Order: sequence, then structure tokens, then C-alpha cells
Amino acid sequence: MNWLKTFRIPLLVLIMAFTCSNTGSITESNFYAPPLWHDLVTPNMYASKKFYGEVFGWTFKDVPGKGLGLTTIYNGGKAIGGMIEIPKANTSVWVKAVPVTGLSAKITAIEQAGGGLALPPVMLKGRGMQAILQGAQGEEFSLVENPEAMLTAVSSGENGWLWSELWAENTADAASFYKMAFDVVVEEQNYDNKPYWVLEANGEKLAGMIMNPVDNQGTRWVPYVRCSDPSAMESKVTTAGGDVLLGTESGVRGGAVVIVQDPQGAVFCIQKPIN
Repeated sequence: MNWLKTFRIPLLVLIMAFTCSNTGSITESNFYAPPLWHDLVTPNMYASKKFYGEVFGWTFKDVPGKGLGLTTIYNGGKAIGGMIEIPKANTSVWVKAVPVTGLSAKITAIEQAGGGLALPPVMLKGRGMQAILQGAQGEEFSLVENPEAMLTAVSSGENGWLWSELWAENTADAASFYKMAFDVVVEEQNYDNKPYWVLEANGEKLAGMIMNPVDNQGTRWVPYVRCSDPSAMESKVTTAGGDVLLGTESGVRGGAVVIVQDPQGAVFCIQKPIN
């Protein structure tokens, strides 16, 4: 699995490549908020809790699991995600979770589309039956059958989820995979003459996709955290031991976005919604 690989990003490469990609669909006017939920796979649960608690003020509640270290993440008292501790992992990674009905049938559809099962289904208390899978390009995501917590997750609000984005090595192959596996429409759009893809179902925007801004690091899902003042978060990130890979001084999206790598290697974005 990709999260077993060390993931460190050269800063200059990221700035140059990401500046050439425009994620302008993350705006208040066209943002749709389905139940957004992300799980952090981490080799060190204690260190991850410490980092995200210091940066976002998130709180955590451990969950009994069969041989797994599990915790639920809370923002302002609302469950928004979880952490899964896998000590053998060399790096942490954020995994997008997708609510489904008929877990077995959906796993079969994903396998037929070119994906595969990474971790078999397991029943998680307060969550439901969950399995971690890989897309056709190796990106990890999970399926949660009849989720209890996810359906009440609140993505809006300060330090909650804003958006999910696939950074794809091959956008055409990724579009084909998600169309087949999830029966979604993948709409190609242009912002400032740069490509951006939106995954939709029943007219609702579910996620975005860009060409991977980082060379030789693999396709992955990247979560966005909503923040009214991203520049103020940069010192919090570095003080807590993380790295700011792309700061507001870059001017990307008018200085509204910060790209961060946590101390264990997971990449995520902090962004002020663009009006």
C-alpha cells in the first residue's frame, strides 16, 4: 500500500507544479457538502493526536477495535473523522471515506473497474462495516456500509472539512475508474485555461480532481480543511512539528490556501473558501 512508503515532497517542485494547477471549483457558490469524512492512517496515534489537536483544536475519543488502534476525531463536538494506527506504516496518509449500501457488491464493482481490496471489511463500533481499498492507480480510500457517525458529520464550520480532491497521475484513467466503480459523472471544467475535473452524482458535487502537482509521488486523495485565516495557521503547523509546503505568500488562489505535511508525512490543505 502507498502509505507504507516514505512521502516527503520537494518544496520547489510542489510550488511550481501546483501553481500550474487551478482548483477554483472550491468556492462558496458551487460547493456541495455531502457527508465528508476522512480517516488518518498513522504509525503513531499519540503523535498524530498531538499535532492535529494543537493545530485545529480537534479532540479525540478512542474506539474499541479488533486488533486496531482506533479513535474518532471531533471538531466542535461533532464527529468528522477518525484515526487508525498501523505501526508498520512508514508514513501517515489521509484516506477518504465513502458511505455505501451493499458493501460486498461495491467491492466487487471496484475490483472489476481495476481497483482492489487493501484491508478486509471490519465492524467498527459507532461507524459500521468498513473496508479500505485501492483505486486503479494505487490511491487509498475506504467504504463504510450504512455508517452511523458519518451521516451526522458536519463538514462546514471552522476547522471542519471543506472539500476532497484526487491528485491523479493519469486523470483520464482515474475518471474512467471512478465512472465505472461508482457510477459518477466526471465533468471537465476550465479555470484560467487550466483543467479541473468534478465528480458528480445526481447533480451533486462530490469531489474534485487535478493532475498530480507532485512528480513521482503517486495518486492520492487529499482533504481540505476550512479556515477563515490560513496564514495564521502556518505558525501553528510549524510549532506543532509539521511542514508548510506551500504558504499563503505563494499567492496561489489569492493566498487562500496552505499545503501542509504533518510530522508523520500525511499531506492535506487548509483553505479559506473562495467567493
